[in-house]
Amino acid sequence: MKKDLRRYLGPAGLLFFFLLPFTVLIYLQLHEINRWIDFTGKERLGIRYVGSLRGILDDLQKHRGMASAFLTDGVSFKEDLFIKQQQIEKDIKEMGAMDREIGHRLGTSARWILIKNKWAGLKEKMPEMRPAESTAAHTTLITDVIDMISYVGESSNLILDSEPVMYYLIDSIIDRLPQASERLGLTRAAGVSAAVHSSLSPPDRAQLIMHSGLIRSSMEAVEHNIQLAIQKRPSLAAQLEPYARDSGEAVHFFLSLLDEKLINAGSVTIRPEEYFSTGTNALKECFRLYDAVSVSLDRQLEIRSGKLVRQRNLVIAFAAATCGIFLFIFISFTRTLAKRTHAEKTLHFQVEFEKCIADTARKLINVEPDEIDAMMTHALRRIGEFDCVDRSYLFLIFSDGTMDNVYEWCAEEIESRIERLKGLPFDSFPVLLPLKHFETIHVPRIEDLPPGTAGDRESFPFHGVRSFIIVPLVSHGTLAGFLGFDSIRKERKWEERDITLLKIAGEIFTNVVERKRMEEELQEKAAELLYKSEYLEKSIGDLARSDEELKHNQFLLEELNRTLEQKVIEAVSESRAKNHLMLLQSRQAAMGEMIGNIAHQWRQPLNTLGLLIQDLRHAYRHGELNREYLDRSVDEGMQVIRLMSQTIDDFRNFFRPNKEREPFSLKETVLRSLSFVEASFRSNSIHVELVVRDEVEITGYPNEYAQVVLNILNNAKDILLERKIGNPRVTITLFREDGRSVVTIADNAGGIEKEIMGKIFNPYFTTKEQGKGTGIGLYMSKNIIEKNMEGKLSVRNTPEGAEFRIEV
Repeated sequence: MKKDLRRYLGPAGLLFFFLLPFTVLIYLQLHEINRWIDFTGKERLGIRYVGSLRGILDDLQKHRGMASAFLTDGVSFKEDLFIKQQQIEKDIKEMGAMDREIGHRLGTSARWILIKNKWAGLKEKMPEMRPAESTAAHTTLITDVIDMISYVGESSNLILDSEPVMYYLIDSIIDRLPQASERLGLTRAAGVSAAVHSSLSPPDRAQLIMHSGLIRSSMEAVEHNIQLAIQKRPSLAAQLEPYARDSGEAVHFFLSLLDEKLINAGSVTIRPEEYFSTGTNALKECFRLYDAVSVSLDRQLEIRSGKLVRQRNLVIAFAAATCGIFLFIFISFTRTLAKRTHAEKTLHFQVEFEKCIADTARKLINVEPDEIDAMMTHALRRIGEFDCVDRSYLFLIFSDGTMDNVYEWCAEEIESRIERLKGLPFDSFPVLLPLKHFETIHVPRIEDLPPGTAGDRESFPFHGVRSFIIVPLVSHGTLAGFLGFDSIRKERKWEERDITLLKIAGEIFTNVVERKRMEEELQEKAAELLYKSEYLEKSIGDLARSDEELKHNQFLLEELNRTLEQKVIEAVSESRAKNHLMLLQSRQAAMGEMIGNIAHQWRQPLNTLGLLIQDLRHAYRHGELNREYLDRSVDEGMQVIRLMSQTIDDFRNFFRPNKEREPFSLKETVLRSLSFVEASFRSNSIHVELVVRDEVEITGYPNEYAQVVLNILNNAKDILLERKIGNPRVTITLFREDGRSVVTIADNAGGIEKEIMGKIFNPYFTTKEQGKGTGIGLYMSKNIIEKNMEGKLSVRNTPEGAEFRIEV
């Protein structure tokens, strides 16, 4: 074989070194041509889509004016408005059909649905709108259509076309003309309104000036683009120049009329009909120019596409002819060598397969009992890899008619199914019935099997299999199982000599399975004998146990009970001490917070007292201090001192627990808690919002409830300051739900980490720095609400932060 290869190596090498660069060159050329064909084809789809949108844009602008007139003047415009709505509905239907056809390629379907739904809503609500609302809604919808035109220009490659002529034409129909037409429509509507009312307000005049300038700019850009396109391609002159000239004149005349009769006129004297017809004519000429540019652009793209297709056909024909000639020469040289090589490979494969089976048999015969499972899997892998299958497996069939997949090997990227193939009923798979007669099952193409023959393909290895072969495992004249090989990636037919070798492998596996079964039976019997021996020894020992041992055990049991009782008493005492300590720490932590709050509450009154004292000294120095001045100053100072004294009383009463349940207002209790932290929150620029949806009164312990609210508010303040939140905010909401009172306290600090969400109500758990938190505030709050007031305290994360919920 090597000699034959050397003989043909020269011609094959020459052919390879010629065809490789030639093929690469042809591929790159065709790839580039096809890329441009696809690029151009998508551009033409964009032209079609934009053309339909242009019609909707025109009709919507007309409908806007009719709707405004109808809502202003009433019945006289009703019939015209109805006819225009029918036209738009027709446009929408035709546009929907086009979107279903090509929208998936341009990515427009979602945007088109939004526009269609907006039109449906506008049509339904328009009769109830005011004229200004109708105009605004129409303008928004028209803006969406113009944005859609720009989007199609991008998604259809139109704005990516690098050819100068195409760029000039595309810029005109995608950007300039749609914007100019909309501004013309708005200018026409505003001018008609001014003509009807014979007045023009300064804001309307400024708006008309702005629109006039933008219209001039857009039309000048369009005319410039068309002139540049004609310079590059003179054949476009006959198609575009007349429309460009007419639209330019119509727009210029309209803008001149606008400047002379409205913008620069001392008073508005133009008739609405004259102004409206001039604006309508300008719009009409703009859309005629739009259509002409679209037709010219599509024609240029059609010409380009035809040239590209002819170029591609020439390249393919040349490549096919060249390759055909050289392949014919090569095939003639190599046909004889291929036949000889196939025969040698077939013989070599058979010999090697026989060696593989023999080597596998030798290893399985000599394997130790505890290594059987590993060696069986290894044997399946070796035979499967050698035979080039994707899965090899072994099933055992049991006396109850079920079968299990006990061993399996899978090639790379092939899914293992051994765990799902347990307890399958053998008779549910008719394709396996020949195994009962000890016949080998060979299926080169699984689609050729009658329906239902392979049972449930989703639960059996046949799912996704292209070809398979199954060999029966026969032990003592009984079907013990079967050995299977699957081809999943491709269809395959096993040769007769391969089937014979696989049958031999099946006999080897049968012997090993039988050996393993016998080994397991021996182990079970040995275990049973050992168990009976141990049980007999234990029974004899139990009978020999003396009466003294029983009495000794009774004594030990009594001692154990006494010790256990003492430990229970100690544990209960320790738990009570811990709870008392936690309550004390909670009170101390809250007192620390209160001292800080008192400092904030007193800061303003102290400042007021300082100012009063300084004012007395100032009045004395300037001779203004008389008895009336002194009495007034003393009264103001005493009022401030009484306010500070009241603050002390409020804080002292706050920490005095309620002994009896009493009805109280939820709103007043929350406001009392807020009053303690109001100064602290204000000094840290934290905004607090109280939302009372329902006036709620509940029965419980108002001071304890207020402490819970205060604890949550202080925690919210700490986390807002720690994370340096911009515009920090806390929202408190009161309402009734399902017969229970609910208070929610939410912040915008970003929320609680998922890892600690379940721990925040645990005692001594805190995320604050050492010395800044005891970790018992929320624990005590939960006890107050849930144990003392039979309520519920919970927390969850919202998009902005954390929200605590108190239900009683």
